[in-house]
Amino acid sequence: MLNPQLIAPLLALLLAACAPPDAPPAQEKARSAVPATPAASRSVGLDSARLAAAYTRAGELPRLRTLLVARHGTLQAERRFRGPALDAPANTKSVSKSILSALVGIAIAEGHLTGLDQPIASFFPQHLGSGADPRKQQITIGNLLSMQSG
Repeated sequence: MLNPQLIAPLLALLLAACAPPDAPPAQEKARSAVPATPAASRSVGLDSARLAAAYTRAGELPRLRTLLVARHGTLQAERRFRGPALDAPANTKSVSKSILSALVGIAIAEGHLTGLDQPIASFFPQHLGSGADPRKQQITIGNLLSMQSG
């Protein structure tokens, strides 16, 4: 049985990836997020001096936009040096197609999807139900992955 709680967001991401990119946001000054203080750094087991040195070195790398520090699988610190704000959407261009293709492959391998020929109408019955244009009923996951409308 397909899990609509898993499949619907995956397909929504796939549809969103088909949209044209927004204009890039304006450049901003470097800003950091958690942890903001040395005490906060120590509370998650990070050496604040080493973290400061890493930020300094990372800031010298002209192509590096953001440094993320994870510990035990959880994001503990981040700092943006150039580019859009940390909470702004990033223009990933065609990278999203590769990521979504990999996620669809995983969903097929785990049995959440039957394959690329599976129509998407069953995931969105309120929008692509029996009253919808019959051509929309035939749009498949493979069509969306290849940026085709059917």
